[in-house]
This record gives sequence, C-alpha cells and structure tokens, in this order.
Amino acid sequence: MLGIITIVAGAIGWLLIVDFPDNANFLTEEERRHVIRRLDRDRGDGEHDELTTKKVLAHLSDWKIWTLAVAFACSTMPAYSLAYFIPIILRGLGFSVALSNILVAPPYVVAVMLALATSWWSDKIRLRTPFIIAHSLIAIAGFTIVLHAHSNGVKLFGTFLAVAGTQPQMPFIIGLLQNNIVSSSKRAVASGVQVAFGAIGGIAASTVYQEKDSPRYINGLRATIIFHAGLIATVCAVAYAFHLRNKQLDREAALRSEVELDAMNEKERALALWRHTI
Repeated sequence: MLGIITIVAGAIGWLLIVDFPDNANFLTEEERRHVIRRLDRDRGDGEHDELTTKKVLAHLSDWKIWTLAVAFACSTMPAYSLAYFIPIILRGLGFSVALSNILVAPPYVVAVMLALATSWWSDKIRLRTPFIIAHSLIAIAGFTIVLHAHSNGVKLFGTFLAVAGTQPQMPFIIGLLQNNIVSSSKRAVASGVQVAFGAIGGIAASTVYQEKDSPRYINGLRATIIFHAGLIATVCAVAYAFHLRNKQLDREAALRSEVELDAMNEKERALALWRHTI
C-alpha cells in the first residue's frame, strides 16, 4: 500500500507526458512541422531517431556519459543519505523524536527556493557548472558546521546549508548531461546510465550514517563531504574538457565560408553552430 501513490501518479503521467512532436496527436500537421523546425534550429534534434543495438554501443563509448553518471552518483549519495537519516541526525543533536520529524521540513523548503532561483539564473546565463560548484561548497560548509559545531542551534543552521546545497545538485547534473547530448537515442542511453549510477549513490547512502557512530555521525558526515568534493572535481574536469572542445569547434567554424553555411539546411546549420554547455 505504501507505493500506491507512486503507481497511480506513474499511470497518470503516462497519459500526460508529451510525446515526440512527430507522434504528438494533439498537434496539427503545421504545428508539428513548426515544432520540429524549432528543435532543428536549436540543436539539430527535431526528429526522433530509432534506438538500435549498434547505436547503443556507439553511444556508450562517449566518455561524458560515464563521467557525468559518476557525478550524478556523487550528488545522489548526499541527497539520499540526508533523506534517510536527517531525523536521526536531528535526534542526535538533542531534539525529541517529534521535533526532529517537524524540523525535517524547513531545510527542504529553503532548498526548493535555492534550486528554483539558481535554475532560473543558470538558464538565463547558459551556465551549469559554476552553480553545481557553488551548491556543493554550500553543502560542504553545512556538513562541516554540523561536524564541528557544539551548539545545537549552530548545528541546525549547518543542516539548513547542507540540505540547501545538496538538493539542487541532482537536477543540475541531469540537465548538464542532457544539454550536451544530441539525438534522442543517445539521450535515452545517457539517461539510463546516469539513473543507474544514481541508484548506486543511493545504495552508498544507506550505509554511511550508522547507529554505532551516534550521536555525532562523524564518518557519515565526512563521507558526504568527500562525495561533494568528488562532485566538484568531476564537473571541473568536464567543464575544462568542454571548454577545449568548444575552442576547437570555434576554430573549425572560422574556416567555414558563408557560402557553406548558406548551403546548409536548418538542421545542418544548428549542428554546425552547436556548442557544449559548460
């Protein structure tokens, strides 16, 4: 019975999730062509391409799928561990069971507000990694405060920072990978790999806050800090690689004549102008 809400929501979602434009029945033929043209202008990805074994194997050879899958695992471990054990952490800070369960909600409200604000800002300036790094630094500061502070009030403040910095990371990492994938078949493969690694992070999360470490949970807090540091290192390496690739694409574009560009269709032009999102 505990999963009935998820099952019902999933069934409703199956009916509501928008299909690819070439299969969307609610669009007229003209609207369908318009949407496909817009997608082609944006990233040369307006039409759904069939997923085959050959394509799957080719897509799996792309290093950025695996690297950002590891980054996703680094983001899910702290997020899931907080979800599992934040009431235990709060009880360890001296709060009662009832008050611990009540105090779980406010940090997540702050996290939602931060996630919405930084997501809007990230889309506006078309950058992802600076926000991912900033989120992790906030989380590291929060976990460090919880680890070393003596006052319960200060530790509770650290919990707010830890949750606020941790929760936005998963959608940001997913967005970073999706922004840097062209073709729907490759996007499907990338999503599958990334979600699988996210589950690995969840498995790790279930082991870090152990009862024997109560009440300070030093090992668990250190583990979450290490995972956030690993996330920062991973996205910095990815951002640098994307920066170098964009420079190479810029050099190649500079050698391309206007006549060549004019001869391209919208999809070809979009692919020629496409750059990695950093």
